[in-house]
This record gives sequence, C-alpha cells and structure tokens, in this order.
Amino acid sequence: MTDIADLVARSAQPVAVDMRTVDGVFIKQYAFPKAGSIVPQHAHVWSHATVLARGEIMVWRAGRYVGRFTAPALIEIPARVAHTFRTVVPDTTILCVHNIMHGDDKIAVLEEHELTADDLALTRD
Repeated sequence: MTDIADLVARSAQPVAVDMRTVDGVFIKQYAFPKAGSIVPQHAHVWSHATVLARGEIMVWRAGRYVGRFTAPALIEIPARVAHTFRTVVPDTTILCVHNIMHGDDKIAVLEEHELTADDLALTRD
C-alpha cells in the first residue's frame, strides 16, 4: 500500500505543530508550502475557530462553499460540521484553536471527511 506521503514530495507536505497554553487552549498550526493544497477536515464535538495567519484560503463547511479569506482572518467552525480548506497561495498558515476546558477528548475527530472526486475538482479554478 502506498502512503500519501509517497505521492507528494515531503517538502510540499504541510507541517503541523501542536501547542497548548496555560489557560486551556489547544492550537494546531498547519503551514502549507504549496498553493492548491486541499485539506480534508473533520468535525469536532465543540465549535472552534480557525485563524488564517498567513496567505489565502477557500473554505467549505458541510460541503457548502463559504468563501475566500485573506490573512488575517478568523473563520468560525460550528460543532459537528465537517470543513475543508484549499490554499490559494503558497506559504499559507492556519491555526485551529480549540477550548480544551471540556477535556482533550472533545477535540478528537468526531467525523472523518475524506477526499472524494468532488473534492479533487476543487483544485481546478
């Protein structure tokens, strides 16, 4: 079986960093070196925010196009809603910000949102 990392050059893979603050906030940072990266996302039990710190992205929630955002921007992700991002420019950075006062298990993946043929169509302008 081929691992997805074998299909895309390692230098083009997003770099993910997990951070925890002293006040109950969990932050997952993703740095995307390439434009056109599609990020199949997932849903969580609780709502969270995605901070677009650098670059530009297109956003879908529950399969519906939300819009195009340019940094700096804050995007609200409702609880139990699958969400997908597509980077528009290279060197894009997003931060998924979660309140973990409810417990670490509340940021766990509730529902997978795998890539489909329709998602792949998103790579075309």
